[in-house]
Amino acid sequence: MSADSGKDRLGDKLRDLEHAREDLFFAKRDRELIEQPRARQHGWHAEVVDLMALVQAVADGSVPLDAVAANHAFLDEAAARERDGLRIPGVRAVEGVEK
Repeated sequence: MSADSGKDRLGDKLRDLEHAREDLFFAKRDRELIEQPRARQHGWHAEVVDLMALVQAVADGSVPLDAVAANHAFLDEAAARERDGLRIPGVRAVEGVEK
């Protein structure tokens, strides 16, 4: 077995892991979206009045990361514009069609 085939398998496994994480994220988000109308039927919903305060609370760990979602339309536009030069912490530009 060559070193290249080992690299290919590792790359495949890393891509599979990333896809699995994306699937879990979107499944969780879908469940939350389904639950939202139920919560509103009970007369309560959340209104963000200070986004920076919410982001800071997530950053310091006092609020779970689930309280915020990435704006994929904004990030995709930035990736298309900046390509390899994209400089947003925690985000990378990926060439090709999203699966």
